[in-house]
Amino acid sequence: MNANISRELRQKIDLYRRKGGKTSRRNTAARIERFIAAVGRPPEQIGKQNVLEFYEQQQFAPSTARDYHYAICQLWTMIGRNCEPPPPPSMNRTTSSTTYAESLPKRPSRQARKPVKPIA
Repeated sequence: MNANISRELRQKIDLYRRKGGKTSRRNTAARIERFIAAVGRPPEQIGKQNVLEFYEQQQFAPSTARDYHYAICQLWTMIGRNCEPPPPPSMNRTTSSTTYAESLPKRPSRQARKPVKPIA
């Protein structure tokens, strides 16, 4: 057991572990506990910078980093944060050169279209 996890948070993690798909919930709860142990701070004091440093130190495969991101999102929900933690670098979509919207063909502007004749 990790000394940084309060009794209240421990109960929330155990309740989360009991509901839903057992294997997935068990793995997610274990990831939450490993994350808190790796950071070495109480969960209420963990911030975005701690999350980014965690990803940097661990050097996870993209799928493992994604799983930890979802576990950290669940932790954020449990401790009452109203924002999302930063995603791991492998999940950032800003690294691509163009987005889907930019790749779509452009529509002509209003001025370039032919005027519509009113119906008489």
